[in-house]
Amino acid sequence: MPRDEQGLSAIIKEHYSKWLLYSVLDSLGRRKTINVYADIKHNGRPMKMLFDCLLLWATVSAIGMVWPRYHSYKHYVKFLK
Repeated sequence: MPRDEQGLSAIIKEHYSKWLLYSVLDSLGRRKTINVYADIKHNGRPMKMLFDCLLLWATVSAIGMVWPRYHSYKHYVKFLK
């Protein structure tokens, strides 16, 4: 695979030790988790102000963000329309 098509993990694996690779991947995984949590929390806040039910709207927001990953794009477009 040409170098410009490699991801960050492939380049780190090629040039550095495994402990650095695992540390970077662990850090990225934690940051992604925190970022998704913040998105869900902040997407639900306006609905909490309107309907006073944060848990419901945070759940709806989470499903809306995760659902397209497990279904085809055609289904997602039909849902949005």
